[in-house]
Amino acid sequence: MKRKLILLLLLLALLATGCGTEGKSLEQMSLSLAAAVDADENDRLVIYQSNPIFSQTGQGKSHILKVESGTVRQARDQMQLMSTGTIRGGKLQVMLIGKKVIETRSAGAFYDSFLRDAKNPSNVTMALVDGPVKEIMIFRPKDHHLGSFVHELIETANKEGSTVETMIRQLHDQAFEPGITAAVAEIAKKGNTIAVKGTALLNKQGLYAGSLNREESLMLLFLQDEAKRKVSYSVGTKGPSMNIALKKHKVRTNWSNGAFQFEIKLKFNAEITEVVEDRYRMENAQAVGALITKELQQSLQKLVGKLQELQVDPIGLGLYARASEYKHWKTVEHDWPAAFSKAKIKVTPEVTIENYGVIK
Repeated sequence: MKRKLILLLLLLALLATGCGTEGKSLEQMSLSLAAAVDADENDRLVIYQSNPIFSQTGQGKSHILKVESGTVRQARDQMQLMSTGTIRGGKLQVMLIGKKVIETRSAGAFYDSFLRDAKNPSNVTMALVDGPVKEIMIFRPKDHHLGSFVHELIETANKEGSTVETMIRQLHDQAFEPGITAAVAEIAKKGNTIAVKGTALLNKQGLYAGSLNREESLMLLFLQDEAKRKVSYSVGTKGPSMNIALKKHKVRTNWSNGAFQFEIKLKFNAEITEVVEDRYRMENAQAVGALITKELQQSLQKLVGKLQELQVDPIGLGLYARASEYKHWKTVEHDWPAAFSKAKIKVTPEVTIENYGVIK
């Protein structure tokens, strides 16, 4: 009897405290699903939050908070004065940073206070916005709140090979790991919706360094060994189209003539999905495989050259350098991007055509 009484009292205590929500109902809280940072015409920081409204009259709507502030933490305190509920960041899904801001300010300054709070999630999707952040934050997706819409948009684009998907904890780790530089998804307002443009590259200082389009982003995923499923790929405008999957990824590392040497070997399987010219049909499968291999090799090597010119290493070749040539790595670890730009990097793809579909 005494045991049952204790269990009953514990149950009542849990109900009274709201099971970790400090006794507050959803209507009494303001749960941020999307946060963003931009700069105005005077280069002052503008901070946004998108919080869904939990009430019968506000179902499906969001409350957009906007303040000018020196730091993200100060902005949160100001927003609390404007909110009808207690602001909570534990359900945040995306954090957006305007390109204008990150050209002159390190990305780390905008997520530092968020990561320091243990109650906040570490799997928040990070993205760069090309254009005014306000256009994204006031967008009203159908049947979605903004945070979940952008999160799912980037997640899907990553699966299809159009961009990277970087979480806030990964971005933090990449900032402090000397052998890699960061990359995040890049989005923009396009007509009446939001679209993924490709990938934004950050340098070791956390500043914007350049962008990759969707095809370049796919090549980056191949080089990172992050393309985990079949993705769509086409050779030019009249060449064959296919679903292609990376099956093997191997990096060989060496040191010679005062520089690192890397050979990246990639093996692919391809399924032809469209043929618009007779010369690409099944009877010429060997020649078609060689054509695809050549096209991939050129695209991959071109991307490597672009990354070296920008002195950014989102591939993470510095990690291979440290693992295989530690003695030489120690001489360049404090300025790996410069050493990466001087490295000799050869990419060798190999494509095997598995099938041509159900017709010849």
